[in-house]
Amino acid sequence: MSARDTIFDTDLTERFLDAKATPEEQERLARAFAEYYPNEQDISAEIDARIEYIAGQLNPQAIRVWFRRYPGLPRFIAILFDLIDLMGMFDEKDWIIDNLRSIEVPEQLYPVWRKKTELAGLKLMIVSLSGAMNYREFPYAGWLADEIHQLLLQACDGPRGSRRRRNGFRDDLTNSLALLRENATLAGITFSPDLPDD
Repeated sequence: MSARDTIFDTDLTERFLDAKATPEEQERLARAFAEYYPNEQDISAEIDARIEYIAGQLNPQAIRVWFRRYPGLPRFIAILFDLIDLMGMFDEKDWIIDNLRSIEVPEQLYPVWRKKTELAGLKLMIVSLSGAMNYREFPYAGWLADEIHQLLLQACDGPRGSRRRRNGFRDDLTNSLALLRENATLAGITFSPDLPDD
């Protein structure tokens, strides 16, 4: 059954939304749904409406929890959204922001890292990553997420923050980066710093 047919299988989707789908059905629907979610491109009004209906019955966090269970594209999407959430929690008082001030931002990030402050730089990267996700520009989104992970890992070597907090954050980032790369490979996504031509 194709991804399109799966998302239009009303019996399956309703049983899933009622928490009555089998584990195999949950996975099949997650993989089909990930083929279209998120999506700001007009594939067809019919598909857009169906995706909006299913997504509207779940909150974004529930979709991520669902997607994390399945390697490949679903988990890749969940990891990217988790990174966006992580960056959105930082504020000027965080040790990670202090440590970013002493880091030379890689030249390849200059087009994104247009900043007056380190926090503003991260906020702009959130906007860029969110936009790439919404338009399913996964090679670019994956590349940018990889770069962000590496930048934050460098910040873990800075002077601010207790050793325990820096080491814990480093471990979480290292694990997240490994999962990002692994699931991109499983999904057949090759990272690229170039956005597709309009």
